[in-house]
Amino acid sequence: TLTKHAPMMDLSPDGKTLVFSVTPHAYEHSLVTLPTSGGRPEILGEETETHSWGARWSPDGSQLAYITSNRLYVVGAAGGTPNEVAHLADGWVSVSPRWSPDGAFLAARGRDRGFGANPAVFVVPAAGGALRHLTTFV
Repeated sequence: TLTKHAPMMDLSPDGKTLVFSVTPHAYEHSLVTLPTSGGRPEILGEETETHSWGARWSPDGSQLAYITSNRLYVVGAAGGTPNEVAHLADGWVSVSPRWSPDGAFLAARGRDRGFGANPAVFVVPAAGGALRHLTTFV
């Protein structure tokens, strides 16, 4: 089934659409949307088709944030060209990013050698910009 490898799902704010990652092949993840009323699943554009997971809807439902191994992206809810919001050389460890209630910021856990070996929490403007290091886990 389509959701066999889709443990990370998020329901749109209006409750009409699910977004989740599927694993059609080993180590590949595609972002897929599915209407809750039924219908056909849609892959969100060729540019989000591999190694993408943990998608989360923005509070207004117009955008999705998701993670690849070392990049954080935002893409329109209907797909399109993703905007790279942040990059961590040592990678993200979050299952999925979290939006601020106003949709202005994203928070995620990641590793960056500049902050030690343990995962840290970072916040970044949703439109992109400088990462702000909040805390390190021990």
